[in-house]
Amino acid sequence: MKLQEQSDSILARRFAELMVRGSSGDKSSILRSVVVRLISAVEEGHSCLDLSCLGGVQGLQDLNLTQIVSALLDSKVVGTAADSGPYPIIVDGSRLYLKRHFDDECLVARVLSGMVEPYKSAVLEDVLGVVVSGADASQRQAVEVALRGGFTVITGGPGTGKTSTVLRVIAARILLAQALGKPPPRVALAAPTGKAAARLAESVRSSCERGVVSKALATLILEGLDTRTFTLHRLLGYSKTRGIFLRGPENPLEFDLVILDEASMCSLTLMARLCAALLPGVDFVMLGDKDQLASVEAGAVLGEICQAGLEPASPLFGRIAELTENHRSANAEGLVSAASAIRRADARGLFEALGDALAWEEDLARFYACIDELAAEKFEAIAAAASVEEAFKLAERFRIIAATRVGTLGVDVINRRVKTRLGFSTHSHYRGEPVMATANDYDLKVFNGDVGMIWEESPGSDRLAAWFPADGGALKPFPIARFSGLVPFYAASVHKSQGSEFEEVFFVLPPKSAVATRELVYTAVTRARSRVRVWASREALKEALGKATSRHSGLGERLRRGRKEDVG
Repeated sequence: MKLQEQSDSILARRFAELMVRGSSGDKSSILRSVVVRLISAVEEGHSCLDLSCLGGVQGLQDLNLTQIVSALLDSKVVGTAADSGPYPIIVDGSRLYLKRHFDDECLVARVLSGMVEPYKSAVLEDVLGVVVSGADASQRQAVEVALRGGFTVITGGPGTGKTSTVLRVIAARILLAQALGKPPPRVALAAPTGKAAARLAESVRSSCERGVVSKALATLILEGLDTRTFTLHRLLGYSKTRGIFLRGPENPLEFDLVILDEASMCSLTLMARLCAALLPGVDFVMLGDKDQLASVEAGAVLGEICQAGLEPASPLFGRIAELTENHRSANAEGLVSAASAIRRADARGLFEALGDALAWEEDLARFYACIDELAAEKFEAIAAAASVEEAFKLAERFRIIAATRVGTLGVDVINRRVKTRLGFSTHSHYRGEPVMATANDYDLKVFNGDVGMIWEESPGSDRLAAWFPADGGALKPFPIARFSGLVPFYAASVHKSQGSEFEEVFFVLPPKSAVATRELVYTAVTRARSRVRVWASREALKEALGKATSRHSGLGERLRRGRKEDVG
């Protein structure tokens, strides 16, 4: 984060003025400058501000860290971790926090550090031997770690078998309960978004059908699966009217095993709410790809947990299981090689893996011609589908993913271009149009980022409706007028595509993009199951691979501490 170069948002300036109200003098000026940077940092995804990075900020150049901290603590709005007053801002060493983010960090670290006592039973090895048949070595290790109870992270890239591994974990917990004469475990499956939750449930079903576990265990796991698969907001009982989560320490979740998929998308605040709602003694398994983009909101929770788990002094040491063997088909070998090259920041390796699938021309007319070709090849058949279910499946096979929403190579322009090429007005909806909700509707249970399809309300009807997956995965029609914002979804941003997979992806990366990072390119490319094509210059890709996302936070440090009482 180049603080001296960033532009301060209106929110940052207004919050700073609120904090310095009633103050004056040099220290008031210092407080104003630092608070502006704090809010700007939070808006950029950092959970705190590193006060040691303020040397280039106007008005603070001649001050050292001690002087800055002293000036902040002389105000009425900044306190320390040891202070009991209602301070909205907390300074902790060289880090400055909004109080809520400081509290969230401490809560997550305290809960996770307290969940790692291993479970011991004489039957563990017998149970493990039953469920790991057909698993590779890293999958077997992950099941063993999770089976010993407490907190576990299972991380791995696409095709490494995260879902089949967690299915084995559930099966093992069922067998363990049977061996000990206990009731079957109460299991909750959750994900940050509706589409990620639906994909998790579908992946579990698919793994059961492939025979990853026995038919008897598969029957037990699939029984009531849809009622046990949640978005995080639904799991935690978010109340739209009250603006709070109803689940918490006083009303904890009544599950024995909680599994969170797509954990890289989970913000610090949401993770804190989940940790606060876990029952004492619960087993908590996080699934995700640590190399993906972090959450849109503040925090990089999964990445920090995985990094902390490498430290022998950390309570999380030995609780992070990484899946390393890729099980994608030989047809996806180039895709696997591309993902591996991105993780290594190996631009030459990425170019070799992509081969002819990498294209770039400066001429915008050629790019738009390419989009026109894709519209005809990939999207025309959707409107001709025999049913809304068939249309939905066709639309989910291919997606254009762009690094930016605005600009000549951005999502908005691409979506308008596709609609025009298909012969439809950019201002109206039509049969066979993939759409995305841009606002939460808790009554309809359709949320920001959920993907649907415009189709007839019923067979033979002239009235169009917006069809979205409901509980259980079945599509359900809703009046289009009920939605405050539906946008075409032929193209998606990288962030909006997280939690989804497509057979084929066309990734667009403009030159000199401020948002282009190694994690962004990796996330975009790994949305594809079979094939990826990239429209980008070699210079743009090389620059992105050389820029890793870095978020300021104290969570990793708290998790690395060896004594549980030190996490706060």
